[in-house]
Amino acid sequence: MSLREQMAHDAKENQQYNASGSGWMKLMEGDNVIRILAEPKVFFEDFKKGICYTDCGFQGSMKYMTYVLDRKDNQVKVYKMPLGIFETIAALQEDEEYKFDGFPMPYDIKINATNAGTKEVKYTVLPRKYSALEQSVRDYLEKKSQIQV
Repeated sequence: MSLREQMAHDAKENQQYNASGSGWMKLMEGDNVIRILAEPKVFFEDFKKGICYTDCGFQGSMKYMTYVLDRKDNQVKVYKMPLGIFETIAALQEDEEYKFDGFPMPYDIKINATNAGTKEVKYTVLPRKYSALEQSVRDYLEKKSQIQV
């Protein structure tokens, strides 16, 4: 496939799964329901400055980047997951009732955000019922490259 064909294919996929335009998951105040679709990859980010690359000159907070399915609009998006949410998901993975092996997760999670968009944001993470992931989302994920940071 030529680069132009690849670009046309990617644009079509973007229209189908990222109708919001940006393709990034942003937690809003209140309840946010998502399904984590890919293994989260660690990176470092400084609040309001951006991702810290090697020798970038400033310190950052540890976060994890992954693909999620935003249940608000059923769009696949890239999500910069805070460490606290990652730690809760790691605990769920080891929990007797909610354990899972690999990604995508076998259930959605509800993240309640208080003071969303600020440095003082607080999150509460709750698991939801086990449910099958839609085949169209599985097909889409097979075509996507893995998260690279």
